[in-house]
This record gives sequence, structure tokens and C-alpha cells, in this order.
Amino acid sequence: MYKRALHEDTVFGERIEIKEWYTPLYICWYAINKGGCQFLEIYGGDIEEFLPDALRLEIQEAIETIKY
Repeated sequence: MYKRALHEDTVFGERIEIKEWYTPLYICWYAINKGGCQFLEIYGGDIEEFLPDALRLEIQEAIETIKY
């Protein structure tokens, strides 16, 4: 939490750096990717139709760009 200025009315906000999004996004991605693929594997679904390899790679690369 931060306060913008001492002389103004109190306005509270939250300052989140982009790199702080890495862990929550990675966890969500991992759950969708691994959980979804495992579910489809068990029940005979088409993993490539659910999440094509190209899209999977694109999502992974996008998440990795905010890691640092």
C-alpha cells in the first residue's frame, strides 16, 4: 500500500510490479495445462484440440517474459 502525497486527501492504492505476476500466472497456467491434459488423457479427449502445441508454447513464452 502507498499514499500518493502527504498534503492531499488519503488515496490508497497498490503497487504491483509486473514480475510479481509471474508466480500466480505460472500456477494457473500449470493447473490448466497439466490438469487439462491429464484429464483428457484419462478420458480419451484430444489434447491437441484442447490446447495446441503452438498455443501452449506461446503462453509459456509470454509467462517467462515477465519472470525477471
